[in-house]
Amino acid sequence: MKSTIKILIIDDEPLIRRAFQKLFQGPQYEVFLAEDGVKGVEGWEKEKPDCVFLDVIMPGLNGWEVLEKKGNFSSTKVQMMSAYTGDLQDKKVWIEKIDGFLQKPFEDILKIKSWVDQLK
Repeated sequence: MKSTIKILIIDDEPLIRRAFQKLFQGPQYEVFLAEDGVKGVEGWEKEKPDCVFLDVIMPGLNGWEVLEKKGNFSSTKVQMMSAYTGDLQDKKVWIEKIDGFLQKPFEDILKIKSWVDQLK
């Protein structure tokens, strides 16, 4: 059983980053924030998080490009996030490798927390 869960939030919206940081306050979580894809890749490499919440549309590297840079991320749980609900057929190969897709705005943020808590 893990004592702490490392969580990386990669999102260009400050309100989203703050909401996740507040949601995961406590000694059982270690939260890292990145405001764009480039910093997200750097944080992912440095911190080796247990799970990543990754926005799709961001400046610099978008979420899909972050996944491409990471290549093999099978030891990390990944939840993509976006308000975009268009056709994702061209991203099917990535969708099959991630653990979930959260549509913004979030309907129940407590479900997100319970998903993370299952990683312990």
